[in-house]
Amino acid sequence: MRFRGTAVLVAITLLLGGFYLLYQRPQAEAKKAALAFEKRFFRADSGAISSIIIENWDGVVEISHGADGWMIERPQRYRPDDGMIRKLLETIAKGELTKVVGEASELNQFGFDRPVLSLTIRTGQSRDMLMIGQKNPTDTGYYAYSEGLGKIFLVNKELPKDLYLRLYDLREKRLYPALRFEDIGRVVISRGKEKLDIAFDGKVWRMRAPFDVMASAEEVKAFLGTLTGQKAAAFIPWEKGLAKLPQQMHLQLFDLNGRPVVDNRVYYLGTGEDEGVVIHAAGNGESIRTHREFWEILQIDPADLMERRLFPRDSAGITRVSVFTGNEQIVLVRNGNQWEKNGRRVDAEKVRIILDTMRNWKTSKRAPEKEHLGKTRTGIEVNYAGEVERLMITEKEISRSMSTELPTMHAESKDIIYFLASSSALGQNVLVLSNELDRFLGQMRQLK
Repeated sequence: MRFRGTAVLVAITLLLGGFYLLYQRPQAEAKKAALAFEKRFFRADSGAISSIIIENWDGVVEISHGADGWMIERPQRYRPDDGMIRKLLETIAKGELTKVVGEASELNQFGFDRPVLSLTIRTGQSRDMLMIGQKNPTDTGYYAYSEGLGKIFLVNKELPKDLYLRLYDLREKRLYPALRFEDIGRVVISRGKEKLDIAFDGKVWRMRAPFDVMASAEEVKAFLGTLTGQKAAAFIPWEKGLAKLPQQMHLQLFDLNGRPVVDNRVYYLGTGEDEGVVIHAAGNGESIRTHREFWEILQIDPADLMERRLFPRDSAGITRVSVFTGNEQIVLVRNGNQWEKNGRRVDAEKVRIILDTMRNWKTSKRAPEKEHLGKTRTGIEVNYAGEVERLMITEKEISRSMSTELPTMHAESKDIIYFLASSSALGQNVLVLSNELDRFLGQMRQLK
């Protein structure tokens, strides 16, 4: 009997649960949605909005939606900030009235003779207008009026801030919005008598000036990503007097086919809040003011963009490594997934670690091009499925007093010894740290 009673209780519970899920819960959710809809001051589909006119104390801006998406139409035609447009539409769609306080006939009583802002919203053939007036006496919100509802109501204090948008707020502020850094094939920065020129030859990035060396693809991409990600702080009329400023640069960007896509003159104004840097394209009546950081980006040290890895190719493509130092010779050969050292099989995982070490092995300095190499101390030859790269390390030690005159990014130590070397991968003479060479040779010798 006890079991039968328990079963009945379970059945009743399931029936009540089903009744709630199938009937009461949907009704409650529908009622909640209806109440939320009634609180909205704009009740049409925000996705159907075709134009918005924003009028406030800073002027009038009109945006419209067409085949090419959203565009600013007034005061002039500009490309908009898509993120700001999405935020504006979301604010309109979700904006709620707190409390109805009056009718359309009472507008003058609530101070709408000089509203803070007004929005004229068009959806197809219909039009709605929202006006934001002054704060209410208790400072808990703003008075607002919807032409579509014909009501005066309160809105929270955040809504006017979100809707008070100036032309600058709505404009696209990225300096180069139509340009992806992946599409750039050459960069030329003229800095007085100095020039930085780096270009992609279809396989690798190469520095053409101030010296002819391989550039680091990783560093170049990071540089271009930072460059193209900069934004305008203000849009200002171009003044010819700015062209006489003493500190200037010339920035040119080309696409992968060599076509010019950016040709800007850059002028340094100063460190003040309203100064920074001015960017101008020839023939444009408007210029862009941006932050001083843009100037610093263009002043990048060429050494920061150099390829410093002695073996920059993918280590997965290595089929053979030959090392000779003095009378000693070590040869690693790949045979399928296995590796052999001087004819004996060795641990493939340990070989992988050595190859990764080689790929990350960097020179910390450029060596003087005219420096005589002298006798080879250690030679490293790496075969990439038929293509060979060589690092020939000489016995010539570069003294500390001499090496400090070379481009460097690291502090010197009295105990550090540099060997002069020639890198076929980089196409230049380099300096190799003695302790890094010793570490590599130690790994090769201990490999079993």
